[in-house]
Amino acid sequence: AMRKAVDSIAIDGTIVIGEGPEDAIHVLYVGERVGAGGRAADVALDALEGATGRREREAPGAGAAGGTTFALLCLRDRFRSLELAPGIDLLMAEAGLARRLAAADIVVTGEGRIDEQTAFGKTALGVARRAREAGVACIAVGGGVTAEGIAALAPLGVMVVPVAERPQSVEEAMAAGAGPLERCGERIARLISLGVTLEVTGATTVG
Repeated sequence: AMRKAVDSIAIDGTIVIGEGPEDAIHVLYVGERVGAGGRAADVALDALEGATGRREREAPGAGAAGGTTFALLCLRDRFRSLELAPGIDLLMAEAGLARRLAAADIVVTGEGRIDEQTAFGKTALGVARRAREAGVACIAVGGGVTAEGIAALAPLGVMVVPVAERPQSVEEAMAAGAGPLERCGERIARLISLGVTLEVTGATTVG
């Protein structure tokens, strides 16, 4: 539909901001000639990029917050100062995490859902990395947990603990109230207690 519309315009156009790479299917790519003939013109297919003259859709983090970051990056020149920084780094700095880790034996972090997206810089991953650097054990609690989420944190030696006690919908989980979270806390406490006991007694496990 986009191609048909552009080709119907009386211009000799060249795509300067396109829909995708040249080898992609059914997209108008940068450098492609379009139009029905006439006055030479540059064609920008994204209104925001076209209006600001910036190409930000491939910038790291541009898709964050539903694309809000992309829009702000396009408007970068309109701000006195604009810097894109990972949210987790800002949160950890504001919370003084480095100082707190220096005095901690264990850190417990969490997400509403620990899944494949965790590998792309969610809070649990950021905290786990800092804990690993500080030599502090880390437990990650997830309202829901998937195998991909566990795999994302495994290289950092993180113990992942789910809050959900059975397969259920989001609505069912919310209706369950605080009980599952409290029981999850109890399981974590027993796990830590067991670890302390084993360390003190020097016990070994047989498998």
